[in-house]
Amino acid sequence: MAGRKTGKIETSEELHKRMRGMFSQRRIKAQLFFFKIAKLILIAIAAAALLVMLIAPEVPPAVKSEEFPPQINLNLETLTESRQPQTMQFSEEGVNAYLASALKRKKEKLNHPLINFERALVAFSEGNCRVTIERSIFGYSIFTS
Repeated sequence: MAGRKTGKIETSEELHKRMRGMFSQRRIKAQLFFFKIAKLILIAIAAAALLVMLIAPEVPPAVKSEEFPPQINLNLETLTESRQPQTMQFSEEGVNAYLASALKRKKEKLNHPLINFERALVAFSEGNCRVTIERSIFGYSIFTS
């Protein structure tokens, strides 16, 4: 008998008051209004994210270069093997050409059944490096940075 709970029995007036509070029209309207606003906010966020992906950032057009891309990995390897401190600088065009040739060899691994990998671009600014990837879905380009 010690394990049994002895609770207060609810009167009909208390039950009626509790039920009235649960099914109050004011409360139901407030909940419906809240969920409508929450849905609108989520739809706006999803639309903004889709718009950001579909609007192309300022990227240069794709370049079909016949010249041999720079061998940046060989330069870095010789830099690490040398005992003398050296500095190396690479141009944005050289890095993009190297990245394009390296990713062209790996393109099968980068493709997805629905999303095709197009190219990757590197942009340097003061203390900042931005990598932009272009993919296409049904022929439409989508950019991510």
